[in-house]
Amino acid sequence: MTLPTSAIEVEWQFDAPDLEAVRRWLESQPAHSALAFVARPERVQHDEYLDTEDWRVHRARFTLRVRSLPDAAEATLKAFGDAAGGVRRRLEINQPLPAGVTDPLAAEGPVAERLRLLVGSRDLRTLVVIDTRRRPYLIQREGITLATLTLDEATVPGSEAPPIRRVEVEEAFPGAMSEVDRFLHALRAAAGLSLATRSKFESGLAAVGLTPDGGLDFGPTEVAQDAAAPFAYAALRRNWATLLRREPGTRLGEDIEELHQMRVATRRLRAAMSAFAPVLPEELHSLRDELRWLAAALGAVRDLDVQLEALDHVRREAGWDEGNAIGPLIDLVEESRRDARRLLLATLDSPAYDSLVQRFSDALRAGPPPAPPAQDVPASAHEFAAGLLRRRYRSFRRDAERLTRRSEAAEFHAVRIRAKRLRYSVDFTESLFGRPALRLERELRRTQDLLGEHQDADVARAWLHDVARDRGAQLPPDTLFLMGQLSERHAARMAELRRDWPGHLERLEDRWARLRRTFDAGSPAPPPRPAPEAARPRLATPAPRRPRRVLRLPGFPRRPLAPAPDDD
Repeated sequence: MTLPTSAIEVEWQFDAPDLEAVRRWLESQPAHSALAFVARPERVQHDEYLDTEDWRVHRARFTLRVRSLPDAAEATLKAFGDAAGGVRRRLEINQPLPAGVTDPLAAEGPVAERLRLLVGSRDLRTLVVIDTRRRPYLIQREGITLATLTLDEATVPGSEAPPIRRVEVEEAFPGAMSEVDRFLHALRAAAGLSLATRSKFESGLAAVGLTPDGGLDFGPTEVAQDAAAPFAYAALRRNWATLLRREPGTRLGEDIEELHQMRVATRRLRAAMSAFAPVLPEELHSLRDELRWLAAALGAVRDLDVQLEALDHVRREAGWDEGNAIGPLIDLVEESRRDARRLLLATLDSPAYDSLVQRFSDALRAGPPPAPPAQDVPASAHEFAAGLLRRRYRSFRRDAERLTRRSEAAEFHAVRIRAKRLRYSVDFTESLFGRPALRLERELRRTQDLLGEHQDADVARAWLHDVARDRGAQLPPDTLFLMGQLSERHAARMAELRRDWPGHLERLEDRWARLRRTFDAGSPAPPPRPAPEAARPRLATPAPRRPRRVLRLPGFPRRPLAPAPDDD
């Protein structure tokens, strides 16, 4: 698939109380003015904005417009961009449409190519229609066009909203806007212009009462009450909305961070469903395996992205010969990634994925069931969270202390999974425990980075071994030699990380001790037990303080550590 480079639109947009006043001011400029304003023929354009029912184009941070003129039609994907300092900068992708064609998917071109990735099997629908009477002027200096200024009066047919009156100034070539900056200040002052706070598309949506983010509203994402079930649902809603927001960017595949964040959202959802299992209904638990299925498809592409980044880093840092030798390896990974991405798109376009989205969304909007949790489950979010974190820290600590420099890589990976579960649990409940939880979460993040780098190095070594075994005869000798060197580098890095491991545990124990004191301070004191009437009062004996446990690098564990299932 080839996605051609598209233009970056740079323009100012102003709301204008009186377009005729702007026209008179432009046409009254003297002949010796530094800039000339050349009027062009007036035109009327019909703009139709489209999206899917679930706003996939909008969630990809694009608008889709089909513009019809008397003699031509054009489809445009325009990125949201930014409006720093009043200047809007945004990617604009255009595609001419054949005569009589208004469906952008019915023609071939860069817009249709991206749309097919975004919408999958969904249909496009019309959101809003905007008709605009446009009077353009070329802003020139010595015969060179620096920018185009247009006076736009736009209306939304069938709406009672007042006309949208705009002055738009679009840069003709990079850097030209600075040439007209002084003119724009004078025009604003003379015609009473103000910077537009929203685009015409946004104004059109408001006129017809459409709210794009409404489809991602699954209920409260923050709760004031101290109840475990609403607290759990708030965490699930936040991460479910994140997953759906990242889906369009994952489909496009132009920014690997979109896929990464969608995969993280699936992990966090499954971690939350595991952490809050006692207060969640069975209908949500039944969807956990489907999230695992989705995560597997995302993970296959993400793991190859990580390999590509690592190999590309080696190539950038390498000399000429080593840079050439690594090329065949990069080709192999890119081939595997293309295959994995095709499977991912098939997953996202499948009825099973649509069913998962519908059922999970419905369950979150329905909210917690009215039935109270079981008697042995704390109803208070504080009590529930404190118990959860204690259990998960004990589980992590038990396995983490068994690691040695000679432990199997699978054992380090199992502890990584434990650390990830603990970090997500701390993150879910951070609002309950404040700064101590935040500091522990940050330390867990650093711990996860160490264990994650260790795992990446181990996976890379295994991949190099498999490639040498299965495809070594097809690779050049210098590539095979480099593969051996890379494997040795990964092994050396894993040894360095293992040496750093005890220090991470020490810092984690310190952060955990501070959070544990927060639990203890917030726990209600047990009611005093009534003393027998005849009992004589005795002085209370203070309980001995438990000495702080000092972590050390122990010997081999007595029994092998079973890897934790990677279900978070």
